[in-house]
Amino acid sequence: MQSFLNARLFDVSADDARLERLREAATDLSGTLKSSPERVASFTMVGIDREVGPDEPIVREAVAILGKRWKSYAGAFSDEQLPTVARAIILQALADVVGNDGSAAAISATSRNLLPHLGSRTDKAVWIELVSAAESRLEERATREWGLPSEGLTAPRFQVPEHQPIAVPIVNRDFLKGKMAAAVGPNDEEGSALKGANPYWPNSGQSWSHAFTPIAVDGIADVIDAVVARFAKTLDTVQTSSSIGTALQDFAQGLAHSTQATVHVLERRSRLLWWKEALFSPSSGLSYRELNPAIAAALASVDASALTGAFAPRMAEHFVTEAVRRIDPDAMTTSLSLVEMAAAVQADASPAGEACRGAMAPMHASPGRTTLASLIAGEVRIDAGVLAVRTGLEADTSMTPIGFALWLFREQQAAAATPRVAKRVKSLRR
Repeated sequence: MQSFLNARLFDVSADDARLERLREAATDLSGTLKSSPERVASFTMVGIDREVGPDEPIVREAVAILGKRWKSYAGAFSDEQLPTVARAIILQALADVVGNDGSAAAISATSRNLLPHLGSRTDKAVWIELVSAAESRLEERATREWGLPSEGLTAPRFQVPEHQPIAVPIVNRDFLKGKMAAAVGPNDEEGSALKGANPYWPNSGQSWSHAFTPIAVDGIADVIDAVVARFAKTLDTVQTSSSIGTALQDFAQGLAHSTQATVHVLERRSRLLWWKEALFSPSSGLSYRELNPAIAAALASVDASALTGAFAPRMAEHFVTEAVRRIDPDAMTTSLSLVEMAAAVQADASPAGEACRGAMAPMHASPGRTTLASLIAGEVRIDAGVLAVRTGLEADTSMTPIGFALWLFREQQAAAATPRVAKRVKSLRR
């Protein structure tokens, strides 16, 4: 929001109350995007296009949200300014959701596609901070999912758990001596009367009883101490064995998880390498070299997206680029009309065309700006007019089949990262 104001793209007349209303509208819109993440790509497409018109449905939606917070907004902005105001609201809303990995992926992929083609139609300085944040978050997530094998194979260290030793009780010899002396006779060795003592002396005499007491006490105490010590050692061993067993179980589970994650990464990389070398489409059962460039490029994007998953590192795009180039170096590097390539995939009735549209069919199609892949899978026939209105691209846009494949790959990555959230249906009790 502040970026638009700093660039003087519109003015709130230094009125903080007006700025607060705009921010409140952006917060409301970010709530919409959080509950419907599949729309992030379409809102990004609108937000980065400086020449988007007031009739664009997404612009209207943003303005309608503003109207709920600010009834008299029309008096503050002209009709010509409203698309810019809507874009500022969209930018702030996207900044609010970029902390989500899926939203970051959609913002990043969409920006990579559109920014190079919009040229002067976008104010890159306004968007650079958001795009950079999205790129960084996406790369962090991709790095976690595509960690190097050497990192994945590092086993977790096992640490023997500390345990509290059981305190060994010691017999109170002085206390026991007094008790034993009292049991032997009425007086102790010094002739002092003992409390609660036996009033009778043993027949063996006093000297015997006085000698008997310390010897008996020491012997009894030593026996008791030894028994208690052995008992405590047994308890201590049991406690240690139990804690070590638990620690070993946790260690084994951590090691299994680490190994499984590493195997998954290695398998994913292996399948991707195998795919690049074979140039064979697993989704259609056809060789890409049997297809015309547009169909081959689109089908390669579908297969690559399925192999990489939603969060792929930036190098995956270069991998796809080189794989498509190998299909036919000359044909795949020759610029073609984007409308013609998209229309060819949409109209192709072969298994390859059906595989492309089938993979793209689940992608969200916005009533306004929407992804090229969703148009290919849709029922509206693609022509120059549809391309310009629904994607914001110039009707005469051209690119190589490699660029076409990369464009569709990014859109499918964005869609995979922001799936439609299932809505909860409240049941009514009668």
